Amino acid sequence: MKHLLIQLFTFFQVLFVFGQNHADTNVKKLILFYNSNEAIIENEEIESLQNLSSSLELDFVIIDVLNGSPKKITYTPTLVFQNESGRSIYYGRYKNLDRLKNFIRTSTMVHQKEVDNEKSDILIWKNEKTTVTAPLKLTQLAGHPPKKFNQKEFDEMARKEIYEGMCQFELTQKINQTRTMRSFYFNLYPYLDEKQNLTISGEIFSQYNCVKPVFQKFENGIVQGKWKNRFELFNKAGEIIEKEILNLIENSKEGDAFKAIPETIAVKSWKELGLNIAEGKIDKSQSVNKDFKLAKEWKVEKKSDDPIIIFSFLPPLDNYAGEARSLTGNLVLSNDGSIENASGTFVVEIADVTMGADDFDYEVQNKMLKMGVFPNSTFKFESLKRVAKDGNLNLYEAAGTFTLLGIKYPLKIDAEIYPFQNNDQTYLKVKTSFELSLFKNFKLEGPDGPSPSKDVLQFFMNFDLIPN
Repeated sequence: MKHLLIQLFTFFQVLFVFGQNHADTNVKKLILFYNSNEAIIENEEIESLQNLSSSLELDFVIIDVLNGSPKKITYTPTLVFQNESGRSIYYGRYKNLDRLKNFIRTSTMVHQKEVDNEKSDILIWKNEKTTVTAPLKLTQLAGHPPKKFNQKEFDEMARKEIYEGMCQFELTQKINQTRTMRSFYFNLYPYLDEKQNLTISGEIFSQYNCVKPVFQKFENGIVQGKWKNRFELFNKAGEIIEKEILNLIENSKEGDAFKAIPETIAVKSWKELGLNIAEGKIDKSQSVNKDFKLAKEWKVEKKSDDPIIIFSFLPPLDNYAGEARSLTGNLVLSNDGSIENASGTFVVEIADVTMGADDFDYEVQNKMLKMGVFPNSTFKFESLKRVAKDGNLNLYEAAGTFTLLGIKYPLKIDAEIYPFQNNDQTYLKVKTSFELSLFKNFKLEGPDGPSPSKDVLQFFMNFDLIPN
């Protein structure tokens, strides 16, 4: 009955969406790839996705992969955001609507970039069109290591037995991890007590949350036994971890469950599925007359839902992305009334920084950015200098001081600034993007991953100023 309800809901949604799309050229879409024979996503969750799409003025499109799917789509459910600029594949739990909303807002400003993400000596499971990876972190033996203990030999033995304890996952020397592969990270912690009892504790993390584990056994461990039986114990630990990962793939209630798309499913292009990229709508705002006199003082226009600041680590770690919910600040034009040589200060409250998930927000706001001590971050500049790049006469260089964690850092950024009018209201449009090395400048460590991706944060800003 459950599957029938979902199929009926999907059928009517497809009729509605495709009828609407042919009559309306809305280029912004949230696309759900779904398998009607192996439904993971529930009827209520589909309704929630549709409601979110409506609130963000997106077309909600449902594609049943039994009729074919693009090569990049390897499992269901998969969510894709598409607009006139391109496509981005959602990297997160489909149940987490706040995270999904954050992803859509980020992708509206800047789409994902394709980069290599090479992994070495990693466990993989090739299941139909889907590849699942399981990176292992094995800590050193804690407690009371025996005499003449060799950590390197122990590590090699433990890994070998863990790998051999698995049936589906196999060790591969090298693989390029793409966005459409799935991952479950697991950590094992061996401990030897004074009586030579070995306990192997462990935890598994979803690729979508590196803070809160989806499986954890510490008090009594995953396995326990005598040191002399360590080979069998690590072999058994590998068997149990694999079983838990497969159970999460099949039965997770948090949004980690998925179904691999069978190899028998036909590959169809985005265009064949009616999802070709359409041209964007014309911006109806009009630039002001060059002789128009601008106000001297300007402030940030507060908007209820449009993204102002988007930040992320560099690809392939750009799934670690967030936004600042608000920005305050002012811009004061020069004495002659021109944008050039203007000065200003812009402030972001750390409490307004969000990753779209409460546990991530707590880590970022409190542990990383220490908002109890440093409640905001600022950028103060004394002047703007017009720069000539690609014939853009609205491009300026802002040189000033960026302050984060109480550390002052000299920063120069290029910003596009130009006046426009809409409904008799005059605005200054500001667009900019820049990068900051978190570790080099502020000694902040990013997520696990390759350098420089984990060390550099990229910012994208798009906001309007109104007369103060």
